[in-house]
Amino acid sequence: MSWLLKSADLSAYYYYSPFYNSEVGTYLETYITVIGNSVVFKKNENGKYQALVEVTMLFNQEGKVKEFRKYNLKSQEIDDTTSLPNFIDLQRINLKEGLYNFELKIKDLQTENAKEFVFHDIITMTHKTDEIEISGIEYLEKYFPTQQANVLSRNGYDMVPYVADFYPSNLKTFAFYYEIYNTKTVFGENQEFILQYYIESTNLKQPHPNYTKTKKQKVADVIPVMGEFSIEGLETGNYNFVVEIRNKENKVIASKKSFFQRSNPKAKINWNEIDKVVIEQTFVQNITSIDTLKEYINELYPISDVNEVGYAKNAVNSNDLSYMQKYFYSFWFSHNSSNPESEWNKYKEQVNYVNKMYGSQINKGYESDRGRVYLQYGAPGSVTSGVYDNDTYPYEIWHYYVMGNQRNRLFLFYNREIMGKDYKLIYSDAKGEVYISNIDMIIKNLYRGRTLLPDIDWSNKIKEDLRKEGFRY
Repeated sequence: MSWLLKSADLSAYYYYSPFYNSEVGTYLETYITVIGNSVVFKKNENGKYQALVEVTMLFNQEGKVKEFRKYNLKSQEIDDTTSLPNFIDLQRINLKEGLYNFELKIKDLQTENAKEFVFHDIITMTHKTDEIEISGIEYLEKYFPTQQANVLSRNGYDMVPYVADFYPSNLKTFAFYYEIYNTKTVFGENQEFILQYYIESTNLKQPHPNYTKTKKQKVADVIPVMGEFSIEGLETGNYNFVVEIRNKENKVIASKKSFFQRSNPKAKINWNEIDKVVIEQTFVQNITSIDTLKEYINELYPISDVNEVGYAKNAVNSNDLSYMQKYFYSFWFSHNSSNPESEWNKYKEQVNYVNKMYGSQINKGYESDRGRVYLQYGAPGSVTSGVYDNDTYPYEIWHYYVMGNQRNRLFLFYNREIMGKDYKLIYSDAKGEVYISNIDMIIKNLYRGRTLLPDIDWSNKIKEDLRKEGFRY
């Protein structure tokens, strides 16, 4: 996993991977990405802007410094400071087998009175000759054939490390590099084994069918493996990248996992695999009443898409506690993979509020139009209420100043029952909502007078209320 090193003067990501080489023995690769907009760029002797960071690494054993690195890390040169690029560092450090107390210090040399950020970790270096071993897993931002050898070069490729374990939606590819050792010793000369690597959800702990690769591999002293998956369709969640070495009987001989997070709001969870969801040790495990769980699932309708509504109905109609628990957990996991329980608790508070404010003897608040809009879009910025008289039904105009990527959106509700809270939505200019372009048609819906058409004064009052809230006609 990677670590975010953050202080008032500097932000950087760091992680490491242990490897083995028959000539030098065990060695460590360290990776650092400095966030460009967190440090100071100054003009250098070439008249270009450049950042300068001091990095110090100490590897201690039993109070003695066994390895030491101190160097200045420079960014690329740029012409102006309108866009400040991130910059990376890779070090290969020979370390004998053993346990090390590691200390990393990093400081922006061009920030006046900058404080040094200090990070501590414990690093273990091992290598066994009679067992299959898998090196550390290096995540890659990109890789390409080497034109001229440099510190990023290995096995004919330049490999640019991706120094984080978080993959936002704009990243479409998950690339990696690792090495496998001792297969010839374990399996014998000229033998083959099964190499499998895949992505698994930390919740399901099963190979994702769309992100699994299996192949036969011939033994060798060292087997370098570089590959990638397209993760454009990978849902938001916590994942492991898993490497497995299997024998001819398909038994796992060696394995390694590496964690990462994915944020991809546009991708949806695969509800067809809901039966594989593991709910043990989750908050859902404690919800054991079928009736309570049905109600909780029904309360999700205002914030569910078409597919989710269909699967929710199937879950409720199944009357199967386990299936409903798995659906309910999967729903909230897809909304907040790091803390689904917290996300549910926040939403439940909103449900309780709309039930109190907009519920009636017939419908609960979340089933009403006002309750649905409130839960889906949040609280309105302002509410204008139309007072009931002999000629008009009660009405409310909700104005949302900001609603996601939409601005100044209106919702118009009215109550044909006059008494009670059963307001119906008759107009909104929000995307996907009820839209009527004709103002006179809206007014006719609100009018309950004895004449065929509302009088001019009453019409103007409604128009003025709508105009104040930004209605365009």
